[in-house]
Amino acid sequence: MKHLRPPTTLLRHLSFSLMGLLLATSISHAQWAISPLSSGGPSSSFASLGDQFYVGTDGGGALYRYSATGTTWTEVGLVNGMSKTNVNALAVSGTTLFAGNYGAVFRSTDSAASWTKINTGLSDSLVRSLLTANGALFAGTDGGFVFRSSNNGDSWSSVSSGLLGTNRVYALAASGSTLFAGTGSNGLFTSSNSGDSWTQVTQGLTASSSVYSLAIDGAKLYAGTGNGVYLSTDGGATWEQRATGLNTGSSVRSLLLNGSDLYAGTGDGVFLSTDSGDSWTLAASGMPANYVRAMGIHGTSLFAAVSGEGLYSMAITNNVVANTASAPLPGRPDRPLSFASQSGKLLGPGAEIGFSVAQASRVTLNLLDLHGNLLTTLLDSELAPGKHSALLPGMGLTPGVYYLQLQSPGYSRVQRIGYRR
Repeated sequence: MKHLRPPTTLLRHLSFSLMGLLLATSISHAQWAISPLSSGGPSSSFASLGDQFYVGTDGGGALYRYSATGTTWTEVGLVNGMSKTNVNALAVSGTTLFAGNYGAVFRSTDSAASWTKINTGLSDSLVRSLLTANGALFAGTDGGFVFRSSNNGDSWSSVSSGLLGTNRVYALAASGSTLFAGTGSNGLFTSSNSGDSWTQVTQGLTASSSVYSLAIDGAKLYAGTGNGVYLSTDGGATWEQRATGLNTGSSVRSLLLNGSDLYAGTGDGVFLSTDSGDSWTLAASGMPANYVRAMGIHGTSLFAAVSGEGLYSMAITNNVVANTASAPLPGRPDRPLSFASQSGKLLGPGAEIGFSVAQASRVTLNLLDLHGNLLTTLLDSELAPGKHSALLPGMGLTPGVYYLQLQSPGYSRVQRIGYRR
């Protein structure tokens, strides 16, 4: 294994912030960029209200709004009762924005300038999912319940008959008058009477599977599960797996439709299908390997919330798929390059940065600051297949969070690290 020392470069000082994330306002369609919020934790939910775009986070600032020009995030939702806790779900009805967190549902009618807590009758207030459909507001909770409000959240009633005591209602969706609830332990349920009763779906879906996400495109219903994507074309009665191109056993935590394009957020990145899930291609490179919990589109940008890593964005064009088909690593066809397991660790001067190369190619390893600016290039060499490493600088860095960017032609990976002296 070769050790390549970086050039001696005086690096700029950074303030220490383990919650820092990166913002990029324009990137290639084939690359993800880190998109920063000032103090929020990892992102978990998205919503659009007119030309406004919102992202909920895990703690920190809790809720942010993207500017109309698409260049800055503004912290909102921290007044009139909304606490700095996980915003797990967002929903929109007309000009009203709803937010669900661990403790309440909140309502805003003034673009998040102020919030009203609306918990009357919500006996399980650990809210995991929200849905507005058929003139009602629905909330799925961590306790496995679904609640319904017919008066814009002023009061709630439990509509959970038949849910079998499931653990967590991860996703809610509606197709016409039929409701769907994806759960964390008992698969998928449907209701044809606005939630008054629920029936478990067993044809094609494992009854004990986890259904994390749902997406509906006319007569096509998609379910993201712990074992890939499933498609139903008969109103949810039967399901077939659609996993060609996804890594074996991919857990699909989020789904997003953009016209005829279907995006699936997995633990291996975001994948794109342009043929109703029959085949999948990695949408872009440069994203850390962790679950993509939620996705949202604003303008020409796709945003992805990566668990434990933060918010990423990429430019999108309908029916354009990034070509990242370099020679694959064994068992990981989407990764011609991969980092070792130093992600999120605190590293000191001279620490070894390990990575693997699948085929002979020119490889660069860059050190970036919290805003995505290049600080120094740690490695720029033609490398043979196998394991390699480079060393962090021994001086010039202040304690804080940095990003490593590993690149070869047509491919890029990003990894977050902490630096200590």
